[in-house]
Amino acid sequence: MASRTCFWSPGERTCTRRWLSRGNEKAFDLTQFVHWCCALGDARNSIVHGEAGTSLAYDELDSPYRGPFVEIGDRVVREAIAVLLGECGFPAVWRQGLARGHLQMYRALRQLDAEETADEGTGAPKDQGPVE
Repeated sequence: MASRTCFWSPGERTCTRRWLSRGNEKAFDLTQFVHWCCALGDARNSIVHGEAGTSLAYDELDSPYRGPFVEIGDRVVREAIAVLLGECGFPAVWRQGLARGHLQMYRALRQLDAEETADEGTGAPKDQGPVE
């Protein structure tokens, strides 16, 4: 799957997550994705425990995950599904519309070229039928 189309990338920057644990400040450097996941968990806990004024958006500057938790979470799930489908034998699942058509045309032309090359090697007549 082409990582340029995903939020996540292998070279993702890190950011520091800070919180209080039993009165002591803790801090860890996390990838931007893990930082977003922790912020989502914090928002969930605030909502469940009835804290007023809970933000429903991730507001970390310069993060690809910045925005409403629901919308970003939806995209993260769709990207994860696309990666899994790619690993199950559908590597072009992330492509959209016209790009899928171009890939199918490219594959058909490569197959046709391979068949014509094989025909030339055997002396058999070339098939002039329609390309499907």
